[in-house]
This record gives sequence, structure tokens and C-alpha cells, in this order.
Amino acid sequence: MPQTKSNRLLIGKILRPRGLAGELKLQLTIDKGQLTINDIYIDNVKYHVTKFNRQDEYAYIKLENVNTIEQAETLRNKQVYIDAAAITLNPDEVLVDDIIGFSVVDEKGTKLGTLKFVENYGASDVFDCGTFSFPNEDAFVVETNITERKIVIRAELL
Repeated sequence: MPQTKSNRLLIGKILRPRGLAGELKLQLTIDKGQLTINDIYIDNVKYHVTKFNRQDEYAYIKLENVNTIEQAETLRNKQVYIDAAAITLNPDEVLVDDIIGFSVVDEKGTKLGTLKFVENYGASDVFDCGTFSFPNEDAFVVETNITERKIVIRAELL
């Protein structure tokens, strides 16, 4: 589930340079929606993307004016953002910032907590309420109700 930073959307983290000509390997944190990658932001600096090749949860990118392994190395482990308008979400998708603060309730409506933040460890998003956490998977999450600002879970599985 994508996370936003103001009007920018976190799409991944640069893992390492690839080759000697400044290409970068990017681990994507966004797996859904249609990406249009023309420009990215790293440390609030805008870079023009001249090549974008997605392979599952990774992408190989080439940035304008990053032409050596030394230049690429300075970007290692940096977070990569795009303008939020550059992604089109499917109707059943939301951004993380849109659900932070939602009430977490059981199937009977008993409030269990408030969603504090979302982490992704590779397998799925993990919703954290401070005192407990649960994966964003159908076995746990019954419903995410945007209108009522609540997430209904199967509490007996916690």
C-alpha cells in the first residue's frame, strides 16, 4: 500500500547501482495501480527518468545526469517519490495516508484500537495499532469502510 509525503507518493527505495553507467536497482513498495514514471524525487531533488524497466517488485531505472557508478552510489538506500497524480488507483485501492487514524473494530463493532501506521515486510502490509498489529489479508480484514473510517477485523485471529 503506497504511502504519501504531502503530494508525493513513496514508490520505493534505491538498493544499489547496476553496472557502471549509473543505472539503479529500485525496490518498489507499490505493487498496484498504473505507474507513469517520468520524474522522481530523491531528498526533494527532482530527477528525470530516461529508462524504467519493472520486474515484479523491482525496477531498473536510469536517471538523466546520473552517468557513473560513483554518481549512482550516492543515491544508495534513498527513498524514491513520485507526484501522487502520476498513479491511477483501482476503485478498491486506497493510499496509506487515507486510512491512518481509522478505527479498528471487531465483527461485533467493538473498538479495538486506531490504525497508527502501516509497514510492509515483503509478504503483505502489516497494520499497526500500537498495542497490536495484523496483516492486511482477507483472513484477518473483513472490511475497510472508507465512509465510516473503520477497518473491521477478525479479532479471534490476533
